[in-house]
Amino acid sequence: MKKNGLNIPSYTIIQCLIALAIMGFALTQIKELSAKLVIFGILGLYFLSSLLERRRYEKKLVEVSIYIREIFDGITEHKTFRDTDDLLSKIVEQLQRLEEMMSGTKQKIIADRDNMQALITEIAHQLRTPLVNIKTYLDILELPELTENEEKQALQALDFSQQKLTFLVESFIKISRFENKLIQIKKKETNVKETVVEAMFQVHKQAHEKQIDLSLDAKEAIVLSHDKNWLAEAIYNVLDNSVKYSPEESKIDLALSENDLFVQLFIRDYGIGIEKGEEPKIYQRFYRGKRVTTEEGFGVGLYLTREIINQHGGLIKVKREEPGLSVSIILNKR
Repeated sequence: MKKNGLNIPSYTIIQCLIALAIMGFALTQIKELSAKLVIFGILGLYFLSSLLERRRYEKKLVEVSIYIREIFDGITEHKTFRDTDDLLSKIVEQLQRLEEMMSGTKQKIIADRDNMQALITEIAHQLRTPLVNIKTYLDILELPELTENEEKQALQALDFSQQKLTFLVESFIKISRFENKLIQIKKKETNVKETVVEAMFQVHKQAHEKQIDLSLDAKEAIVLSHDKNWLAEAIYNVLDNSVKYSPEESKIDLALSENDLFVQLFIRDYGIGIEKGEEPKIYQRFYRGKRVTTEEGFGVGLYLTREIINQHGGLIKVKREEPGLSVSIILNKR
């Protein structure tokens, strides 16, 4: 009960009423009973009532104490406390909120630990092959009967393994920086067509070697606020996959368009494509499609591309084609 903004415990009111009732009775009987006995009776009832209330409080406090210990011991069974006054009910309510917060934090710690363990396993697996190859070719180069041609081949293979290792390490660094929000996308109003052309130029040599025709359908200038370097890398990753997994003498079509709300880059290749149901998986770190057999790769390109596009506030969509694959990169103008 509240009076003048103060909380008055219900047991105090009951005690006062009991005391007043006894005092009223005592006044009517004062002639027959000793005044001392009446006073002692009142005090006795008061202390008896206080003792009972104190024991009830102690019992509730013991329950709350046990509840606190269970929370810190990781026992998260939700408890209900009945017949609890205002103060204890508020304490219990805060404890239950603390229990929910600690439970959520514990689950997040477990999930982060599992993700870290999975990442370490993936990194170890990816690094193992180039490191083993480097050791193998170094051992070959130490052979005394090695011919000049064999030495040249071993050096070329060693250089290739070193490039793979460097690429992997740089990819891990980029992944870590993106996931920990250490990379800042610095947008600037520039012609996005120039960014697309720059990405196409980076895969021109590989495409030319396989006689793959790269074509771009776009008007002269489409201005968009974006980070030219990072967006070019995202587009390059898509084109690199398209060239890598397309047959010789095929083609890759690009179309750049815009409307009032967004800019879209559409990339269509006629390569090996992906299996049905693999669309969401190809963005995972180190995932490689089921149709990939002999082509070199690590499965980090599309993962990084999605991170870059997300940092730009855009989205990327992949669609299975027969044959090949189409990728749409959509970037908001605002």
